[in-house]
Amino acid sequence: MGLHGQIQATPATVRVGEGTTLQLQVTNDGNASISNATVRARVLDPVTGDVLAVYTQPGVQLAQGATATFNWAWTAKGKDGDILPVAATIDLTGTEQALAQTTITLRAATETPWPVPLNHLWLLALLLPAAACAAQRARPRTAAPQP
Repeated sequence: MGLHGQIQATPATVRVGEGTTLQLQVTNDGNASISNATVRARVLDPVTGDVLAVYTQPGVQLAQGATATFNWAWTAKGKDGDILPVAATIDLTGTEQALAQTTITLRAATETPWPVPLNHLWLLALLLPAAACAAQRARPRTAAPQP
């Protein structure tokens, strides 16, 4: 069978609770057209292999030499640091064949915020008035002429 696929997650690294898009491209390089096939993408638990999500596209028609693209949105579930496998398959008359695989890396839903880096202008805004005041005080005073 002259079928091959490519799947990617965009973004490939996502925070728990945020979305990523799974995009699968299937190309028929065989010598015959494909009809009434079913394409699937499964997001799997990295430890147990359980299916966390499955996306199905039935009734796929693919002429010889043609490429079809499928997109699905997935909201990330899991824990920080998980690397979830995503597997894509095609089912032709009851026989499921692997097409492609990728991974999704999960990050914590919220991270401890670091102090916001500020540019140097805020420091100048604070120091310039203080420096001007200090310069004014340090200037030698001259006595006024006495009549």
